[in-house]
Amino acid sequence: MTRDDSPTPFSSDAVAGSIPGAIDFLRSAAEIATLSPSANFPRCAVGTRLAVGGWAVERDATDPPAAVRIVVDDDFVYEAQIGFGRYDVRAALTETTPEHIGFRCEVPTEGLAPGLHLLHVYALGHDGAWYEAPGRTFSVHRAMRPEFSIRPETVQLVVDLVRDTDPRGERGPVRGIVPTDHYATVIGWAFRPAGGRAPAGVCVVDDAGGRWNGTCDVVREDARAALGVTDPRVGFEIDIPAASLGRGRHTLTVWAYDGGGQRIGRPSETKVEVVAEVGAFPGYARELAEPALCAAQMTGPKGEQHPLRAGDIVRISSDRVVPIEGWALLGDGSAPRQVILELRAPGSALPIRYYPLSGYHRGVPPKRLPAPPRDGAWFTYALDPSNLEPRDYALEAVVLSEDDYGYARGGLGTLRVVADGDASGTGRRT
Repeated sequence: MTRDDSPTPFSSDAVAGSIPGAIDFLRSAAEIATLSPSANFPRCAVGTRLAVGGWAVERDATDPPAAVRIVVDDDFVYEAQIGFGRYDVRAALTETTPEHIGFRCEVPTEGLAPGLHLLHVYALGHDGAWYEAPGRTFSVHRAMRPEFSIRPETVQLVVDLVRDTDPRGERGPVRGIVPTDHYATVIGWAFRPAGGRAPAGVCVVDDAGGRWNGTCDVVREDARAALGVTDPRVGFEIDIPAASLGRGRHTLTVWAYDGGGQRIGRPSETKVEVVAEVGAFPGYARELAEPALCAAQMTGPKGEQHPLRAGDIVRISSDRVVPIEGWALLGDGSAPRQVILELRAPGSALPIRYYPLSGYHRGVPPKRLPAPPRDGAWFTYALDPSNLEPRDYALEAVVLSEDDYGYARGGLGTLRVVADGDASGTGRRT
């Protein structure tokens, strides 16, 4: 709930003292709109709005503050919404602490110079005086400005990987392979030896010229140990909607930039491949005459590889997750839109369907698998058989055409699920 009181106008001359409180939420609107983690030390680009949240309460008061003001650098004053429930704070303090002592506010950063700034929190007490609650510092910087020349400077810039980040919180199994409806998260760290700290930010430039700015505020203890510095906040994680990149393979160039938006040092490059989103089996598709071309293998409990071939039976234990990797193409050799794995018990009309990550390129195929006639056909899935009854299941790869109007099946043998703990035959063909 919020309150619409008309409080006494704020004046710094009317501050009567300090009260308990905290700003426990301080993030830029850009972080909230994407999946970026909350920074240990908030940084944002000039022009980005800051979302501020927290609580404040008078000592020995039974009513929440009548108003809250957020003041930036003693110059800019913003009215906060008040009356939000903070049951967690009440539980941590006393039973007489009012419940609705939370506040929220959005603070613009236009007009702020690059660098450090201070947020002050002031609450209006029941006596008509203003009281100061604890504040927080934050930093603003300009986004990378490509019209500036590149300033020569030694910058250590490392891109560790591009991770598939699912909006539901799950992570993909293959580095650098991202479905269209997910985020490509570029992860790494950057350090300026001359200044002894991270740069103001980094910018990822895609091969179409799109720019994605981010800050270096993620704690990286590994980088701190390698650099021999005390502040580990040199990491970055920049989320890029994969749909904005488009299907296919892309080269991403990562630059460091200073507080004024000027590029510094030399860039690093990394690769990402965007594949089709993982969707349900289309109910209106028709089966094509030509069977699918496919090959696959599973990984056993000791890391051994076992080919999955039509006519073979592979025993798996119901208490072990089975990694499966392979490739599949339509019968005419064309690349699939998506690959679906089906398990079908004898006499069952309905298969059990699994949806692997599919349609990506793989440089060197596994030793025991033949190379596909064309690349861009690989799939991978971790099959959990714990909910399967012990019996035989026919395993097939279902390949969907690009337009989803057709599909083809290819046999991958039989999986024989055995009881929990019976690992003696796991991975053996009979």
